[in-house]
Amino acid sequence: MPSEQALDKYLEGSQSLGDGIFFYGSSTPVPTTDKSPTLVILATWFAAQPRHISRYVKTYQSIFPGTDILILQTSIPDMVYRPYSVQQTKLYPAVPIVVKHSQQPDHEILLHMFSNSGAHTACQLAHAHRSKTGTGMKVGAMILDSTPGMNTFQIITDGFIAGMPSTPVVREILSLLIYGLVGAITAKEAITRDEHFIQRLRKDLNNEQCFQSERGRVYIYSKADTITPWENVERHAENARDITAGKVRLELWEESPHVSHMSRDSERYWEIVRQIWSDEPALKAKL
Repeated sequence: MPSEQALDKYLEGSQSLGDGIFFYGSSTPVPTTDKSPTLVILATWFAAQPRHISRYVKTYQSIFPGTDILILQTSIPDMVYRPYSVQQTKLYPAVPIVVKHSQQPDHEILLHMFSNSGAHTACQLAHAHRSKTGTGMKVGAMILDSTPGMNTFQIITDGFIAGMPSTPVVREILSLLIYGLVGAITAKEAITRDEHFIQRLRKDLNNEQCFQSERGRVYIYSKADTITPWENVERHAENARDITAGKVRLELWEESPHVSHMSRDSERYWEIVRQIWSDEPALKAKL
């Protein structure tokens, strides 16, 4: 996971709220008539580099200058062995910020999650919120970038390896460790019949006890993504229609790799974000 010092370098003015939690509080007030989220939650992908995270932060600051930004990171312990209860406790410092922006009139939250790891952390935040408030996490809209996938052995290992350093020798050594670790976890789940984290997050994302979305959601995904196959995304989107009153939008890229859609076509990517908060009925079902 990127260090606090590294994130501070790229996110000037951010405040560390705990392990993997960073907050940028805007000094610009949001007019109540302005169609902007008052809080953006970025649940980043596994091992996301600070310079990559900062690209999303800076663009959000440009599009919605009066919006607060909450950054959530995911670590290896979160993904492989740390109990859900511990993960949720770790996210407690973020809950008051969510409550502030979800319970006040004219306040809305945009939840933007990346990959299965980011979706997993977003779901743990929703559970932490429910344990503190007794209600699901109310958000204006959800953006699901390269998620959710399925829990096959190869897809999971590829997802971890994608976040590893690019140095060939280091990458090869870490890849062997990841294969062994994922293999051990898979064997443990088979013996104990524990539910895999991807199976659980797929359910949580479509569970109103976890998330209550007013404007609906948009899935951003690609046929070239080998970690989150496009068919898995569309199956999940079909199931989501029942809890979003049809407010589901599918944005399919053809050639962009995993969590690289913004880099491949930034104009299209950010227009999708803008449309969520415009007067246009941007989230009509496209299934």
